[in-house]
Amino acid sequence: MSKEAVVTSLNPVPPARAFVRWSLGHALPRTAIQRSAKQGDLHGRMFLATRSGDQAALDPVLDELRAHAPFYRGTFASVTADHAAVRALLSSPDAAAGLVPADADGRLARPRAWPCRMRHAAPSPRHRCW
Repeated sequence: MSKEAVVTSLNPVPPARAFVRWSLGHALPRTAIQRSAKQGDLHGRMFLATRSGDQAALDPVLDELRAHAPFYRGTFASVTADHAAVRALLSSPDAAAGLVPADADGRLARPRAWPCRMRHAAPSPRHRCW
């Protein structure tokens, strides 16, 4: 088989799906959190400070977080530095964590589902898409 035949027989769909999945799962949330940090959101500032790896950059953010005890309600998440609050939350049968299924009529429902189609023949807990 010639080199030209191999190049023309490549299917562009799997790389495009991977790009869409990465963009929606990583690039879009990172960009939104960075924007919220620039607007002063404490959760976003904590996210940026942890990415730098510099403890000195994280300390003022953590001090401010402790001042908002027990919980700080950020743009995208609630954050706490209070051990008792974390323990109570994790011990509560009323609290749960996980992803909320995408709304079938939502704007991101179709692009979010597209990379997952036909990804795995039989769904399993190890191969979850979103």
